[in-house]
Amino acid sequence: MRLQDGKPTFTFTKPTAAKDEGETMLRAGDCAAFPKATGNGHHLINRSDQVATYLEIGSRQPEDLTTCSDIDMMSANSNGRFVRKDGTPIE
Repeated sequence: MRLQDGKPTFTFTKPTAAKDEGETMLRAGDCAAFPKATGNGHHLINRSDQVATYLEIGSRQPEDLTTCSDIDMMSANSNGRFVRKDGTPIE
């Protein structure tokens, strides 16, 4: 994936991995792992002035449910749609 400079989201060349414990600077060739079911939200932030590229790998088992710890959003991996935690659609 490619991410523009200064943009947060799932973001990354002075890439920073941000979790509840704080931020960790990542450099070219570094790997970061975010275990599931910890309740610890995470995202990547590109704090550089360049576009960054990263590879995201996950099993995406159909029975898994992705929940966002800091916002009212979840996604069933079986359909990939993001909805509120009560199941209503996000407009």
